[in-house]
Amino acid sequence: MALRGLVPGRAGLRAPLQPPAEGDAGLDRAVSGVVRLPGRVRQHRAAGSPAAPGWLVAAAALLAGAAHLLNAVPDLADDAATGVHGLPHRLGARGSLLAASGLLLAATLTLLAAARPPLWAGLAALATTAGLIVTGWYAAPRTAFRALLAAAAVDLVLLVLSGAL
Repeated sequence: MALRGLVPGRAGLRAPLQPPAEGDAGLDRAVSGVVRLPGRVRQHRAAGSPAAPGWLVAAAALLAGAAHLLNAVPDLADDAATGVHGLPHRLGARGSLLAASGLLLAATLTLLAAARPPLWAGLAALATTAGLIVTGWYAAPRTAFRALLAAAAVDLVLLVLSGAL
């Protein structure tokens, strides 16, 4: 059985012809794109160009870890019913959101230190990310989830604007 064409879904891998659950398609596509980011960074070397900088690999891995934790939060109850017991399930919703917060903050600091955007852009990104993360700590889980997704989007913008991809 070939694994080609399979994409991450609610409870592991889903066949490409199986329709996504209602409301899941956009988020699953976005998260699967972020989770594949470290692989795309590795392609720098595979394509014969110089090796990807270490900060880029680290930032991509931090974003991918946060994306995995965030993507699992809305599905924790469904996954528990089907017997899925990964790291997000062991941490619980609040623990997964806190862990994702830490990973996102680390990704932001990595990108700011290494990519060296203009001062105003760096300060704006740091303030926005920090504000969203703090909102995530004190908000209801659904709002926290959305705030942390927005923080991940800020990090992705920083990553793209760094010009390293």
